[in-house]
Amino acid sequence: MLGDIYQSQTEIEQGGQPQAVLQRIAAKAGLSQERFDACIHDSAALNRINNRWEKYVNEDKITGTPTFVINGKVYDSGEMPLAELDRAIGEAEAAGKP
Repeated sequence: MLGDIYQSQTEIEQGGQPQAVLQRIAAKAGLSQERFDACIHDSAALNRINNRWEKYVNEDKITGTPTFVINGKVYDSGEMPLAELDRAIGEAEAAGKP
């Protein structure tokens, strides 16, 4: 489902019908209309998502994707080449902080 959501990001953001797009993706994955409705109206889950979002924005200073935080260092310059990502992870592991 996550891949389908990413593939539909432009449609979700610009199409004016994000719920319809998400409902279509959920149905494709076998989620019933009743379960979909229960999910999107789950206020406790919404609060958890919002709290997580607030933490990432306020504490980690994440402002967009892709952003990686490795050993406390924020990498937010856009796409990160795999070699650079491997190097950053290797440095974190060498420091004993994977």
